[in-house]
Amino acid sequence: MEEHLRVVLSKLEIIKQEFERRNTELEKKMEQMEKEKMNLRLDADV
Repeated sequence: MEEHLRVVLSKLEIIKQEFERRNTELEKKMEQMEKEKMNLRLDADV
């Protein structure tokens, strides 16, 4: 039972790390898209 819990917790930790990594990637992508949107607005204003 205790070993099973360790395995489950270990798997959960891996899933959590993968989620956090993916979340960080998406945040960076959103920031990049915001910058591109701003540049497009500036181009449209000119």
